[in-house]
Amino acid sequence: MDYIRKLQLAGYKSIEHIDLELRPFNVLIGANGAGKSNLLSWFRFLNWITAERLQFHVADQGDAESVLHHGVNRTQHLTCTLGFSSQSGTNEYEIRLQNTETGSLVFEHERLRYQAQGSSQPHVVDLGAEPRETRLGSAIRKKQPGYTTAKFIKWKLDRFRYYHFHDTSKNAAVKQTKSLDGERFLTHDGSNLAAFLYRVSQDEPATFEAIEDTVRLVAPFFDRFVLEPSTSDTIKLRWRERGAGSVFGPHQLSDGTLRFICLATLLMQPNKEAFLPPALIVLDEPELGLHPYAISILGALLRRAAGWSQVLIATQSPLLLDAVIEERGQVEDLLVAEHEHGKSTFHRYTPEQLKDWLADYSPGQLWLKGVLRGSPIT
Repeated sequence: MDYIRKLQLAGYKSIEHIDLELRPFNVLIGANGAGKSNLLSWFRFLNWITAERLQFHVADQGDAESVLHHGVNRTQHLTCTLGFSSQSGTNEYEIRLQNTETGSLVFEHERLRYQAQGSSQPHVVDLGAEPRETRLGSAIRKKQPGYTTAKFIKWKLDRFRYYHFHDTSKNAAVKQTKSLDGERFLTHDGSNLAAFLYRVSQDEPATFEAIEDTVRLVAPFFDRFVLEPSTSDTIKLRWRERGAGSVFGPHQLSDGTLRFICLATLLMQPNKEAFLPPALIVLDEPELGLHPYAISILGALLRRAAGWSQVLIATQSPLLLDAVIEERGQVEDLLVAEHEHGKSTFHRYTPEQLKDWLADYSPGQLWLKGVLRGSPIT
C-alpha cells in the first residue's frame, strides 16, 4: 500500500514546524488546544488545493491571517512536503504558499519529485508559480513533463477524506431524503449514507450483510435496513426494529447509533475502485456519543480499515486508545500532541520507553495517570 511516510509542514495555524514520519495507522492524543484538530485539518486543506478552490477556502477561513502561524505579522509563508513510499520508489509533493497584501495565499512554488527504487537521483519537476491555484490538474490535462507523477499525487490527495459524523440534529443532512445519484463514495458528513448503503447492498451484498451484523452488535434492537428508492429516484435511511413490523426513519435512531452506522459503513466499505475508497481516513474524536462497548467495536473496525487505507484519528477516549493499541509494538502508532511555547509539537513513544509500564497498565490507564504525555496533568 502506498501511503504518506513523510509530512513536513511549517507556518500553518498552531504548527510552526513539524517533520513527522506517518505510519499506516496513527492515533493522535493530546490535551484540548494542543493542536490535534489543526493537524487533521491540514489534510482537508489539501483537498481544497487539489480541487482548485484554495482562494475560496482561505477566504472562508478568515483570510491568511487565520491560516498562517500566529498571523501574517509573524509568518509570511506556508510550506509543506508530502512523501509517499512504495516498493517502486518515492513520490514527493512540495508547495510553498505566500501571503499577499489582499490577505490571500498564492503559490510561490509547486514541485514534484519521483525517485525510482535503486536510483541515486530524483526526477524533479517544477510546476511553476501559478498565482492563485495549483497546476497539478493542468499538468495532467496537457501531459506536461512529470504528468504521471502529477497524476499519482492528485489521485492520492483527492482520496484524503476527513470525515465528521457529529451532526445528528433533526436537520442533519444524514437524516434527509437524498438522490440516488450521489452514491459514488461516502461523503464527509454521511449525507448520502442511505444511497451509499443501497449501492453496497446491490453490488456487494456480503459486505452489506456484514455491516448490518456489526450494527446489531451495538444496537440489539436493530433488525435490518429497509432501503427502498422512491419513484423519483430518491432514498431515505429507514430500518426495521427486531421483533416488530414497524419501519422507522433516521429520526428514531439515537445519536450514538446513527454515528456508529456511519462509522461502520465507512470502515467496512468495499475496498474496490468502483467505490472510490479513501487513501487516507481522517477522523476527529469518532468515539463521541458512543457506548463503551461500541467504542471497543470501533477500535477493531479502525484497525481493520488500516489494512486497505491509511488511518489518522484523534481521540480523547482512553477506552478507544486501549481498543486500538492492543499490543506493545503498536505503541509506535501513538502520536502525542502538546502545545509548548506557543506552538504545537508532536512525538512518538517506542515500545522500549514504555516496556516496564505496559507490563502492568494499559495505554489508556497510563494516559489517565499522566505517565503518557499529552494530558492536562502532564
